[in-house]
Amino acid sequence: MASEPEVGPADDVAAGEYDPQVDEIDFEEIYQSTQADYEAGRYAFNSADYATHEEAMAAMGALIDSIAEEVRRRNAASNPPLDAEG
Repeated sequence: MASEPEVGPADDVAAGEYDPQVDEIDFEEIYQSTQADYEAGRYAFNSADYATHEEAMAAMGALIDSIAEEVRRRNAASNPPLDAEG
């Protein structure tokens, strides 16, 4: 019985064509639309910038918190309270 061929990173895109849609997320589209930024080194976060895994995870948590706060701020600015005058 022959073993299955090993699939490497270069095969991920082709293999992804046969993956089922999960929660209607098109991972192929995400991959294609972010590949140029990845290759150019434009990251929002790079764990290699930190000395330890713990420091990297703390920084990731802070980044997520800052994104969430920005979303809350923008949402509050664009959605005035229901009892506001005007």
